[in-house]
Amino acid sequence: MVFSLNKAYSQVVQALPVNFLSPGDFFGVSVDINGNGDYIVVGAPFHINYADVPPDQEGVAFVYSLSGNTWTLKDTLDVPAFEVMDGVGTAVAINTNGDRIALGAPGVGNDRGDARVFKRIGNAWAMLPSLHYNGNSGDNTGAGPGDNFGSVLALDGSGY
Repeated sequence: MVFSLNKAYSQVVQALPVNFLSPGDFFGVSVDINGNGDYIVVGAPFHINYADVPPDQEGVAFVYSLSGNTWTLKDTLDVPAFEVMDGVGTAVAINTNGDRIALGAPGVGNDRGDARVFKRIGNAWAMLPSLHYNGNSGDNTGAGPGDNFGSVLALDGSGY
């Protein structure tokens, strides 16, 4: 549900449209709205991705945009190389302009964790080189088993 501020957050503007959700997807466990108020990103860390063969439960984030008074699902972001229970979307963040989104996946690599940043280019999202566990003892995050890197995220206004 999206609420509008009218002296108090009490007026329901719209229930966000969702596709292909199951009860255990945890849709909405993380939510962020950009500074301009026209993009919302919603995490669903246990969503089953039926586009993968075989389907797996790696998690996704749904991106909505506001046009007039209507919220529309614009895209679904995932990280194709991730695996079952990686928890993509456990944490989400979006910058002020709504053109950069960070997704946390704390279950990657024996719960070492991962965070990926996406940049909107036109109407498409491109995954940028990001902080992530790379499987080597000298990885760039220093995350160890059970650290759950990516459990909490934030982006500054410009998306860094």
